[in-house]
Amino acid sequence: MALRRALLALALLPGAAAQRAGVARACTVAPLVRITNHGTQVIREIYVSSPSRGPNQLGPAGLAPGQSASITLPSCIGNYGLRAVLADGRIVERSELPGSSVVELQLP
Repeated sequence: MALRRALLALALLPGAAAQRAGVARACTVAPLVRITNHGTQVIREIYVSSPSRGPNQLGPAGLAPGQSASITLPSCIGNYGLRAVLADGRIVERSELPGSSVVELQLP
C-alpha cells in the first residue's frame, strides 16, 4: 500500500511542476494599478516596494487632486507595499497589496 502511494505521488509530480510553470507564464506581463488622488494636495511621489523600495513611479509634476495615473507592479505574484509622498511631506502607505488582484487604489 505504501509503495502504491509513493508511485502515485511520483506520477503526480510532473503535473504539479507544469501547473507551477503555467502560473509563471501567466504572469509575464506586469500588472497595472490605477491610482486616483482623492485628496486635496498633490501626490509628489509614489513608490512600490517588494521588499525594497523601487524608483518614484510618478513624473515630476506628480498627481494633482482628482487626477489618476497608472503604475506598474513588478509582478502579479506576491504582495506589494505602496508609499505616497504628499506635497506637505506627509506619507501615506498601503501594505500587503496583492499583485494578482489590485487594479485600482484611491489615495490619500
